[in-house]
Amino acid sequence: MSILTKARVFPRPRPVVVVAAVAMLGAAAGATAQSVHHLAATPSTVAWGYYWAEAKPVLRVRSGDIVEVETVITSSPSRLEGAGVAPADIQPSLRAIYDSVTDRGPGGHILTGPIYVEGAEPGDVLEVKILSTSLPIAYGYNGCSGFVREHCAREGGMRILPLDRTHMVSRFSPGITIPLSPFFGSMGVAPPPSEGRVSSTPPGRHAGNLDNRELVAGTSLFIPVHVPGALFEIGDGHAAQGDGEVDQTAIETSLDGRVQLTVHKGHTLEWPRAETPTDYIAMGTDEDLTTATKTAIGQAIEFLEDEKGLSEMEAYRLVSVACSVRITELVDGKMGVHVMIPKSIFTGGPESTGGSAGPDTPSGEGSEYLAEVRPAGAAPVRLTVDSDHHAMALWMKRPQKPRAAILLLHGRTWSALPDFDLQVPGESLSLMDDLVGQGFAVYALDQRGYGETPRDDTGWLTPDRAAADAGNVLRWIQEREGGLPVDLLGWSQGSMTAQLTAQRYPELVHRLVLYGYPFRPGAVVPAQDDPGDPPRRATTAEAAASDFITPGSISRAALDAYVKAALSADPVRADWAHAEQWNALDPAAVTVPTLVIRGEHDPLAPQEANEALFSGLGTMDRALVVIPGGDHAVLLEKPRVYFLAALESFLVRDGA
Repeated sequence: MSILTKARVFPRPRPVVVVAAVAMLGAAAGATAQSVHHLAATPSTVAWGYYWAEAKPVLRVRSGDIVEVETVITSSPSRLEGAGVAPADIQPSLRAIYDSVTDRGPGGHILTGPIYVEGAEPGDVLEVKILSTSLPIAYGYNGCSGFVREHCAREGGMRILPLDRTHMVSRFSPGITIPLSPFFGSMGVAPPPSEGRVSSTPPGRHAGNLDNRELVAGTSLFIPVHVPGALFEIGDGHAAQGDGEVDQTAIETSLDGRVQLTVHKGHTLEWPRAETPTDYIAMGTDEDLTTATKTAIGQAIEFLEDEKGLSEMEAYRLVSVACSVRITELVDGKMGVHVMIPKSIFTGGPESTGGSAGPDTPSGEGSEYLAEVRPAGAAPVRLTVDSDHHAMALWMKRPQKPRAAILLLHGRTWSALPDFDLQVPGESLSLMDDLVGQGFAVYALDQRGYGETPRDDTGWLTPDRAAADAGNVLRWIQEREGGLPVDLLGWSQGSMTAQLTAQRYPELVHRLVLYGYPFRPGAVVPAQDDPGDPPRRATTAEAAASDFITPGSISRAALDAYVKAALSADPVRADWAHAEQWNALDPAAVTVPTLVIRGEHDPLAPQEANEALFSGLGTMDRALVVIPGGDHAVLLEKPRVYFLAALESFLVRDGA
């Protein structure tokens, strides 16, 4: 299901490339390549305080192109210095803009653009997919005015807040720490020509200064187009903000980002809408809060009528019982309200967020079994697959009509479930549920000696055996799913298994994801003698928690749940032998489309090793993504939204 439908809605977005904080891209032979543009913030590339149909574009792009954009803080160098910022910490670009730009107003925001998107015409919809954000300066400011300004002291003024970009927090005061969640407060297009030069302060149908804190990396904003080329502008960087933005400002800062601009033809929107990995968002703005609220609710009802075929009254009921009506902001002349429509409530049909139901199921089940639906959060189905006469435990969740399948391989010594299907009350940490929500039939394999797959007669697992098992399981999935394309994702040592599998069985792997890759290409592992009998080492709580490297990156409840699940799945660790078989790893032998992912602060997956892997790949259809703020377990941690956005953009870029 999309945030829009026919006549009022367009098909599901189809991103073609994936980028996050750092990315290097290549295009497959014969594929349509998207261009990547860089747009710096300079006196000649900003629109100071307005959205306008007659503004001259500073960049022209094609639909689907990516723009690396710089934006600057909306405050003067003199005010920042007066509040305590060292002169050396003022960006030269900000000084140049203040010194040179005289065409200003009627608003005060310094916006980068406008960008002309070829093919955009009035009546179309422009999708702005926020692929990544990064903070170029280590401070932001907060003013004091806004909705109830009597709470501001006379001497209050501007306060500078430091930004800890390593841990993505701002320390507000002793004992108070604010998590950073950067987003662009203002993203919009030119209004209709009849409206003239519109202030950058109030939001409207052209989007603009929405100040919607949900629009972080991994989300999309959909804006109705009013003039040829759309004339997109972006700015007003926020490091963090609460709903309402009640004192007029967030933690205002400079913000750089990568956005993908896609024109959807033949579809219309009355008001901007948005989509996050977990929710659809309907919006409304007006000088009157009641009117803004009614508009947002009406947009949510319209969406539910179009998409789910609900009557007006039943859609209204659903908004009341299942959706959240929130105040976006109260301080920009026009107040903003948005309605969060959770995707998790849609549990039937092709948008089902669950997999098949049933108990332990043998490998020979028929297609009637595959038609069943398991809601999100339920236990996965345990299947059994024969691999060279060894029974492999395979966990499954799937929607009713999957668009593709994916096999998940982990690198630890217990079951795949703590890694890929962690269930924590109040938190959404199941990668299996997320991928099912994207339309995948999801399978997670317990390798030999892991979880519910027993050890073989030797007691050891070897690289060759692991790759052969993965190949057998991929072949079995392909047959079971009726020839659907099957992707392969490996984490940590599982990424090494995944690479070896893709080298040896490329015909079985549609796309490959190597995440947390620990091996240095070209390294030589010395040959090992017969290892004898493996030790039976206990799995400890410390070992189970060792992938969570950055303090505070995961909630205490989630960490406890992970450790408990790992110890329960396999109290005795499995062991690898004949590590010299990893010498067969050869990036040049990988010819399938490949995404390489690592966390920014992951010592187990060195950056230089991942770059060497990426540059040596035998496929030109490849991407390298570094997840900002993440360590080795970003699929379960706070930078998770970036991880999910990277997966979605790469795996579903052509609709499959």
